[in-house]
Amino acid sequence: MVTYLVLKVAEILIAGRAVGMANLDLGADALQHGGSAASLQAVATEVIKNVWASMEAGARNVLVVGSIAGVLGILLSSATQSDLPGRVSGLLVELSFGLLPLTIFWVIVAGYIIGMGLPIVASYVILAIFAVGALTEFGVPTMAAHMISYWVAVVSAVTPPVALAAYAASAIAKSDPVKTGFEALRLASMILVMPFLFVYTPILLDGSLFDIAVTVFACVIGVIAWAAFLESRGLMDTIPVERLMLGIAAACLLLPIDRLIRFLFDIEAALLMQTYVVGVALVIGTFAIQLNRGKRQLSGPAPGE
Repeated sequence: MVTYLVLKVAEILIAGRAVGMANLDLGADALQHGGSAASLQAVATEVIKNVWASMEAGARNVLVVGSIAGVLGILLSSATQSDLPGRVSGLLVELSFGLLPLTIFWVIVAGYIIGMGLPIVASYVILAIFAVGALTEFGVPTMAAHMISYWVAVVSAVTPPVALAAYAASAIAKSDPVKTGFEALRLASMILVMPFLFVYTPILLDGSLFDIAVTVFACVIGVIAWAAFLESRGLMDTIPVERLMLGIAAACLLLPIDRLIRFLFDIEAALLMQTYVVGVALVIGTFAIQLNRGKRQLSGPAPGE
């Protein structure tokens, strides 16, 4: 708030100086009739108004943040005194049957429910209290566990029935709020995949430069494939087989399919690069098929057909 006040005062003073210079250009007559005094008075009035508005806005923000911090402090103290986080973490581990992907799934579900009635900061704090312990029990780094909790808390802005960002957009677009909320969730569904990437890939910059570069490249291609799958359109409208290929490619590039294969078939070797290759090959193959189909449509039917 102090920074805003300083910048605003400087802006007003510069504008007032410009007005004064303009008055000087009008000649001695304008100066004798109090033009400079009037401009200085206007500047002073504007400064006082902006200072008052800034103090009022700051007081309101302090009340909001203070009330949230107070409630979170009571919740945190109650949780730590009763060992509730440990019990909830144990419950999450039991519900996941010892499988980390299921634990991440339950954390996403919990974040979805908590985010319905709480702002992002409060939702993150509650998830951090209850979910971080369950994730770290599976060997997830603490930073990644907190990032998952924060990411899931942010998702509440576009997840119905309380999708505040989507509802604000529907008010601007004058569209149906419910339909806008579900459309926002569909278009933003990629964000629900990010917690798995935080755990199973070095996307949080915790690996070698080569691994990070490969992961970023695979994620970019995976997002393209997922968008084409959702919209049923790549280089052109997709047919069911092409859409299926794009869906499989997105899964190979964005989800821990390699871990699933290793778990199902009891394979010890790492398969992450192989799944990336399969995903990229499917995307390239799908676009090549569409290019070929487009060329055939442009050339028209062959003579004699």
